[in-house]
Amino acid sequence: KDDIISYFEEYAKLFDLESRLRSNSTVTKIHRLPESEPFRWKVHVLQGKDSKEEMQYRSKYLAVCTGFNRKPYFSPIPCMSDFKGDIIHSRWYVNGEAYKGKKVLIIGSGNSAIDQASDLSSYGVQVDVSMRTPRHFVSLETPSEVAVLAQSQLYKFRKTYNNNRYPLAGLLFLSEDLSKYKIDPADPKLLEN
Repeated sequence: KDDIISYFEEYAKLFDLESRLRSNSTVTKIHRLPESEPFRWKVHVLQGKDSKEEMQYRSKYLAVCTGFNRKPYFSPIPCMSDFKGDIIHSRWYVNGEAYKGKKVLIIGSGNSAIDQASDLSSYGVQVDVSMRTPRHFVSLETPSEVAVLAQSQLYKFRKTYNNNRYPLAGLLFLSEDLSKYKIDPADPKLLEN
């Protein structure tokens, strides 16, 4: 999590975005301007938490990034109210420090779930992950050519059998030593369509 924040901070600094970022602001209106205008969007913003002062910004592009999980959702689980331990949404997770010596069940297998499972295990927490459908994971320590190889094999399998009914059946799990498979990850033919 800290690495991601650092990445965004460095990115903003590199491209001189810091002076253009506005936090604690509320967008009140968005207008699409005529195509003849050099800037296609006009955005009305209240600057500051309790501000009544409205600013207007114009831009060529507009990205609405409210976040898919902006409002935490808890799936209804029978007997959840009977559980005596802590139940939190991934949005409120900070790090594994508070969970040392505990058992944690993570429900789901999205990016946040897996990132948090990894972080919790680095604190020595016993972690289990419950997921609806099977997933295959590749460690960050896996050489990138192996990950590319696995993706290309999956693509070839799907193309050969012309369907997605068995999307992971063709995925190869390879050790770091690819020579025993007579595969050269540097071979450009490997990624041909």
